[in-house]
Amino acid sequence: MAKNHLEIHANTETSAGLKLIKSKKRRSQLTWYIFLIPSFLGILLFMVYPIFESLRLSFYQSNGTIENFIGLENFKTVLTSGPFWNSVWNTFYIGIFQILITIPLGFIFASLINSTPRGQNFLKSVGKCKKI
Repeated sequence: MAKNHLEIHANTETSAGLKLIKSKKRRSQLTWYIFLIPSFLGILLFMVYPIFESLRLSFYQSNGTIENFIGLENFKTVLTSGPFWNSVWNTFYIGIFQILITIPLGFIFASLINSTPRGQNFLKSVGKCKKI
């Protein structure tokens, strides 16, 4: 009977220790969430709210103080205007040529730096001069 009593006492100590470890782990996780709250508030305040406010305002005509609901009329105006489609074309034009020119040039310069032992130090120093 004494043996059973000791086993019960040992089991309660083990379970108490496990509960203590779990509570410390939970407290540690809670601490991390508390540290993340300011970041999430900043994201909500400076990114999510402006996106939804812009979406809401796109359905109104406004002079800065008075808002009149006009529905999809703003979208119709923008999508039928010439300057909008010109800016879309310019964006894709610049983006595509930026990709087609800068990425291959970057690979060429990287291979030059790593393949020529004589000019390797010179090219590395030129590359680091831009950072200074």
